[in-house]
Amino acid sequence: MFKVAIAGANGNMGLEISSLLNLNDKLHCVAKIVKAEEEITDSHCYTSLANAAADIDKIDVLIDFTSSDASMKFAESCANLGVAHVCGSTGFTKDQIAVLQEIAKNSLLFLSPNMSIGVAVLKMLCKKAARVLDNSFDVEILEMHHNKKADAPSGTALMLGKAIAHERGADDSLFNLNHNLSGVRKHGEIGFATMRGGSVVGEHTAFFVSGTEKISLNHTSFTKRIYAEGALKAAIWLMSQTAGKIYDMDDMVSL
Repeated sequence: MFKVAIAGANGNMGLEISSLLNLNDKLHCVAKIVKAEEEITDSHCYTSLANAAADIDKIDVLIDFTSSDASMKFAESCANLGVAHVCGSTGFTKDQIAVLQEIAKNSLLFLSPNMSIGVAVLKMLCKKAARVLDNSFDVEILEMHHNKKADAPSGTALMLGKAIAHERGADDSLFNLNHNLSGVRKHGEIGFATMRGGSVVGEHTAFFVSGTEKISLNHTSFTKRIYAEGALKAAIWLMSQTAGKIYDMDDMVSL
């Protein structure tokens, strides 16, 4: 049984993960990492991974759904302590990803903006559509989340856009993130639109639109539990891998 620490244990995702760990026969929660200003609810709570590691014989893997800045610090701590890192945070900059790629050369790191198996299938379908449909089809990606989500577009929307751009032999220089500006979209650009409201867990739709037809590929999340379930599967899978790269859902699902 692998010993797990949960980062952001008092957050919505932390609570979901903690709940599922109670039912898992391969993973056991030994530490909950919380902010210094948060209430310490039990003896398993710590304010840093280093403090937890000093008090516990061995931590195998950290599951982290916090923020990009917090996750950068957790990635460094995991590398220093020999702890595998499953990260579902979003909003990383290109420079931060470059740092994580260096860390992953010598440390087990699994990074995905969306841990849902269904979203992994959606990404695969988007890549297939991008291969089959030529540039006469415009691409727009629409995402909607709850009104507390800070980053926009979502990490999942950007992940889908990058997958589509890659299949078209391009990169994220094709992205048009300025959807609030007027003007005609340049040919080949991938547009993004963001909606926020209520308690929507997550909706993503990729549109492929020509002058004569429209294809819509959609995924809707009904509960955050799917992300927690995916993170636990990723933690178990990661423990059988070797360091050298950043792993993601594509590696685990092998679609």
